[in-house]
Amino acid sequence: MASEKTLNVKNLAGLGAERLAELVLELSAGDAASKRKLRLELVSRSGGADVAPGRVRQRGVISVVAVGHRQAAFAVMCRG
Repeated sequence: MASEKTLNVKNLAGLGAERLAELVLELSAGDAASKRKLRLELVSRSGGADVAPGRVRQRGVISVVAVGHRQAAFAVMCRG
């Protein structure tokens, strides 16, 4: 059996949503790619109402992305 100190889904879930959210914000501070991924997840949860359907804005450029493909959208956002 894994120790309570082992990093796994079960042990992290035991921390609770609020504490995990605090840790995620702390870990993403100063990391633009992580923040973009988190924002993309939040938008996907809200049904994408905050973003034009199938489009992702990156540095003033709008890139067309297939609706419902979060990984593709994230890849577009991370292109430098």
